Amino acid sequence: MPDFSKLWRVVILYIPLEVWEKAFFRLLM
Repeated sequence: MPDFSKLWRVVILYIPLEVWEKAFFRLLM
């Protein structure tokens, strides 16, 4: 079984990066 605590931490860190990236590109447009 995968370590869900580590997976959850990666998801928490990764999703905001995705959101900030989209928001940043929207500001540049």
